[in-house]
Amino acid sequence: MSNLRIGQITDLHLRHHQPSSSDDLKRRSRDMVELLPLALERFKQEQIDFLVVTGDLLDVPSDIASVHDYYPNPYDGWELHVREDYHLIKRLLDASEIPYAVLPGNHDSDRILHDVFASQPTVLDLEHGFKIVSFYDREWAAHVPRRVDRERRLMETVLADKSKLPQIHLQHYVIHPDCTARYPHNYYEALELKQKIVDSGRVLLSLSGHYHAGSELIKIGETYFSTSPAFAEFPHPVRIYDIVEGVVSQREIPLAERPLTDQKPCAFLDRDGVINAQASYSTGPQELTLVPGSAEAIVKLHDAGFVVVVVTSQSCVGAGFVTTAVLTQVHDRLCDLLVQASGGDRTAQPDLIIASHGAGDDAVHPRWLDISNAKPSATLLENAQALLGLAEEGAWMVGDRLTDYQAALNYGARFVLVRTGRGADAEAQLTKDGTNDVIIVDSLSDAVPYILGER
Repeated sequence: MSNLRIGQITDLHLRHHQPSSSDDLKRRSRDMVELLPLALERFKQEQIDFLVVTGDLLDVPSDIASVHDYYPNPYDGWELHVREDYHLIKRLLDASEIPYAVLPGNHDSDRILHDVFASQPTVLDLEHGFKIVSFYDREWAAHVPRRVDRERRLMETVLADKSKLPQIHLQHYVIHPDCTARYPHNYYEALELKQKIVDSGRVLLSLSGHYHAGSELIKIGETYFSTSPAFAEFPHPVRIYDIVEGVVSQREIPLAERPLTDQKPCAFLDRDGVINAQASYSTGPQELTLVPGSAEAIVKLHDAGFVVVVVTSQSCVGAGFVTTAVLTQVHDRLCDLLVQASGGDRTAQPDLIIASHGAGDDAVHPRWLDISNAKPSATLLENAQALLGLAEEGAWMVGDRLTDYQAALNYGARFVLVRTGRGADAEAQLTKDGTNDVIIVDSLSDAVPYILGER
């Protein structure tokens, strides 16, 4: 048996040609296009022999795979963006000149991934004296992953293989250890799979993704099991496995010492009435329309070095008008419209959209009673600051309501009131109260020169 050095990267949740970002705020989908080349360069420096990418290369909206007809499809052209994002990753992997294996995860489009990476074999014998086996398993009922049909037959075939080559098994989902406390990360038949693998004596190493926290390297019998943490989440770790005379060791390398947005100034923007028209508050993405000039305004803020965070109170979720999944559709559509309105400039999208869902007395379920993080609370702004490492000084807030103004005061941000949306009502109340520390403009476009110090 020769020695082998393997690099593993998993759960990138990349979006570049696709608008918007993952609805899980910790997953920095739009940062992946900058961080993935750094990871590949690090793997080259470490002189790895083989690279494995164990699923969730992209963050594809679930409605691409399971579109229902309650709302018109908000994702026209999205599949083309998905294909472009897979080709982007493939170009980067090919350019690294490191041999690799890629397999899909539950946030990938299996069909399009297979089209783009069509030449990749399921079983590969390495010249180093190892057999790489890739399993394309899927989630089934209640998001529980299963190994069935073709993949089960593949497993039975390779475990019965008479070749003496030690095997390295790759899958997105977790066989061992148990990671099902909050979500079914493990296979339904995980115990049976583990027992078959260990009993076979043929599998030296079993690598998984999916469980974003990752797990340590665990040896059972002659088999090592490991689950790598998600690359999408700070500090964006990758793993390296050294196999020397049948013994496996593991190293984890964090690629970032601080978030890419660390210590940058922030422009917090309300959503409804500032970026888009109010009508989209309590319905799906089909009603969404932009306030004129909002896309160009966000581009200018980004060009000036600001991080742009949308902070929105969406009590429509708690009040039963929309689900959180539909709210995600609305935000995906919002980003899509912003990119279109800017002529294809991807910097027209916010860096983060963070929302509260509680509805207080209007809640349709006890889960949605709590409104403690809704504006005028500064909780969402503080959460964004902590997540992105934003500078504590120099923040601005743009809104159309008194609650936006109060949230800015509570956070310590300067405030600009726009007359779009409900802004005229807020202006009348501020005038009545004699408040004179608020900049009042017609729209978000007019707010930008004040934020940039041009007025």
